[in-house]
Amino acid sequence: MSLYLWVSYDDPQTGESVTVDMPSAYHLMGFDVFREQLWGTEIMTALGLELLPALRDGYTYVGREQIDQLEHEVEVIRDNLDKIRQVLDPGIIYSLENIYLRNLFNAVSIARSVGGWITIH
Repeated sequence: MSLYLWVSYDDPQTGESVTVDMPSAYHLMGFDVFREQLWGTEIMTALGLELLPALRDGYTYVGREQIDQLEHEVEVIRDNLDKIRQVLDPGIIYSLENIYLRNLFNAVSIARSVGGWITIH
């Protein structure tokens, strides 16, 4: 299994939840084992992250009021890649640096633009 992220919002006309179409591969967040091998690692909690390490135990829902917090967590990861690189597998670091951070920043931007929320599952 894999981890995916979605951006959703409430349609103002119908009131129904709508999932935003993401560009190809912009929904990827890693393999299921990355819950423990990346997002739920000690280094992530040591950096003070809360939302992303919660993936260790299941899905993460980032409400409208938490979008800034998620963006901050992604910035913290980006700014501490040298520390993270010292403790995690190089293949995971490559994907984190080149795919997952991009996807998270993109999701934050889209969620803000549509007044939505993010689910990572």
